[in-house]
Amino acid sequence: MRPALAIIACVAALSATTVSALNNGLAKTPPMGWSSWNTFECDISETLIHQIADTMVSSGLAKAGFQYINLDDCWMSGRDPTTGRLVPDATKFPSGMSALSEYIHSKGLKFGMYVSAGDITCMGFAGTKGHEQIDAETLAEWNVDYLKMDCCNQTDLVEAHGVYVAMSDALLSTRHDILFSCDTDELLMRMNNHEAPWDWAPGRCNVARIWLDIKDNWPNLMDIVDHASNVMYASGPGYWNDLDILTVGMGGQTDAQYRSHFSLWCLLGSPLLLGNDIRNMTLATLNILTATEVIAVSQDPLAIAGERIRTSIDGTMQVFARPVEGPPGTAAVVLFNRAAVAQNVTFDFYNDLYQNNFCCPPRTPAITVAVRDLWQRQDLGTAVNTTSFVIPAHDVVMVKLTPIA
Repeated sequence: MRPALAIIACVAALSATTVSALNNGLAKTPPMGWSSWNTFECDISETLIHQIADTMVSSGLAKAGFQYINLDDCWMSGRDPTTGRLVPDATKFPSGMSALSEYIHSKGLKFGMYVSAGDITCMGFAGTKGHEQIDAETLAEWNVDYLKMDCCNQTDLVEAHGVYVAMSDALLSTRHDILFSCDTDELLMRMNNHEAPWDWAPGRCNVARIWLDIKDNWPNLMDIVDHASNVMYASGPGYWNDLDILTVGMGGQTDAQYRSHFSLWCLLGSPLLLGNDIRNMTLATLNILTATEVIAVSQDPLAIAGERIRTSIDGTMQVFARPVEGPPGTAAVVLFNRAAVAQNVTFDFYNDLYQNNFCCPPRTPAITVAVRDLWQRQDLGTAVNTTSFVIPAHDVVMVKLTPIA
């Protein structure tokens, strides 16, 4: 029996909305890159980052669009007692950060770094609270392109918000292009609705976390998707809600689950930051991460984040959609099977897409669309009113639908 997708509707207004985004000319589409934290935590070094940068190019990931190489926590040793500047750990990074930045840039990539809004970072190193200007100037001197500001060790919620504002202003004052990522999950843990990042962050950050830390397991992934599905309206050119670092290829889930993970991050407009060890990937992982037509949805020039538009009665089948470039009504759609068994689903273009304010009403009751499978990179022909798929357990079908006049 197919899930009754037409019974429960999540009202969606999937059209361009005005977002008061940070005006630094960056993140016109969601940023793509790699972060050290998920796999390596504090076990980072100059040698590792050189190898990651080399692999980003040789593996084809850079060609697929991944460009940032981001150091997370544990890169610093402290502050210079005279200048107040952050000092890199000389054992881990003997050549210094300017040299590391130069190496990454020589590969055609961009360099990202980490600070925290508290007195100390999550792992106990020097924090940026009260040092926003000097830290911004130091990062600019190192030719950093991306900054993640974490929110550990802040006891005052409003004060934490203020550090992000101060850092945003400081980065702008350097006149150096630094994409600003606000890792605001600590604010969310305190559950103060006044501080919901999607309400204040778009004018101060290029991306901001909208739920708690990701883990490499299926229940955690579902929790993040459920919380993200109804707040993607804040996203747009210059600001994107961040669902957290990708766990694809880390080994805790199946390839089907990772394919679902990557599809939803692309459809919902989250930044795409790899968290796996890209030096040691299976072919299946590489194929997921370099799926060009899926990535094209993330980077679509319309830059309109998707939303969940339908959920079956039992909650096991969901439809996510977003407008993409093409004739009016062109859409990317993810049909998502949350169940542990395969399901046969029929997708109704009118009830499951156009009736949900996705675009202009159809001219006639019969809707004909051209269907392209984005994972298989294959045209499936045309369909009138409905199309059906068998979707494996915890997997997706991701299609592009182009109305035919």
